[in-house]
Amino acid sequence: MKITHIETRYLEVPMGGTFYPPWAPGMSSSIHQVLYVKIDTDEGISGYAATTAYAAKAAAANIDVLVTPYLLGKDPFALEDHIRVLRIAHQRAIFAWVVECALWDIIGKKCSQPIYKLLGGSRKTMKAYACLAEIRDLDTRRKDLQKIKDMGFKAMKMRIHSETIAQDIEQVEMARQVLGPDIDIMCDANQAATWASNEPGVVWDYARALRTANELEKLGVLWLEEPLPKFDYKGLARLCQDSILPIAGGESNRGVHEFGALIENHCYDIIQVDPTFSEGMLQLKKLQGMCEYYNIIFQPHSWTNGLGFAYSLHLAAASNSALYIEYPYDPPVYDLASFYAILKDPITVDSEGCITISDKPGVGYEINEEAIEKYTVR
Repeated sequence: MKITHIETRYLEVPMGGTFYPPWAPGMSSSIHQVLYVKIDTDEGISGYAATTAYAAKAAAANIDVLVTPYLLGKDPFALEDHIRVLRIAHQRAIFAWVVECALWDIIGKKCSQPIYKLLGGSRKTMKAYACLAEIRDLDTRRKDLQKIKDMGFKAMKMRIHSETIAQDIEQVEMARQVLGPDIDIMCDANQAATWASNEPGVVWDYARALRTANELEKLGVLWLEEPLPKFDYKGLARLCQDSILPIAGGESNRGVHEFGALIENHCYDIIQVDPTFSEGMLQLKKLQGMCEYYNIIFQPHSWTNGLGFAYSLHLAAASNSALYIEYPYDPPVYDLASFYAILKDPITVDSEGCITISDKPGVGYEINEEAIEKYTVR
């Protein structure tokens, strides 16, 4: 089997409303920006993958230049041979690892197996946590949380980085009141890689991170995510040592070398990765073994689009330590229609808050070709 063609596209999928990202104060967006990749082979098998990128248009062009010429004519199964190409391309482009995901789709289809089984996984279902996208006022959030509870979710993650610790804790106290004691709550401080924007955001230091973690622990929160900058290895390691509450993060880091440093220094109790932009799935499986050695939870992360989510789902299903799979859901900005627009059907959560993983070969979810054409910008 040989790779014959690699197609890259930049898509803009309308959201259900205007999104105000909590990691970029003062900025807004009304579209999902999607980097879409299709790889064809001489056996008629094609692989599909997608990720998100705020420079996805440039990323698509860079893959055409930095990846395609090196992979044409090559064996899709030869992933170790392709790692160096993708790693170098990722340094110069954005999210080049999405290409490897598409290769896994091809491999799965050729072997007539879903990706998670090829990675050694045996889970048929994954527990999902509803991940809220924005910081909203208490009354609005109270209604949102009740809907999430009624849908069957057994866990939920919310953003907390208001002006004061008291305001953050008030949000979590309200969530605990609505959700009750049996639903897990996670909190995301979004401090690992806060964007420069036209409004100043709250920047945490070690003291605020530790004080917040201590307060959250009293409320039975499951973990605190990204409480400090992603390269503050010493501060993160100190926080992990001093905090009873588990500290999670890693989605803002890139490549095995950065993740190796995070693991060796025990910067996080829970390492979060996304196979469409952290590094390839094969390399992340190697990191999973490293996490096991250091007694760190390997927790795949997902905040891209419906197709990108599917790859994180497969990776999570292949990890016995993964607690949940992140499920972006915060209508109207993050609704099922827009998030899963490039799939024929959304990946849904059942009444017990679980997702049944597709057993179809490869990634297992069918592409919506009409939507791909409709939303293509480049």
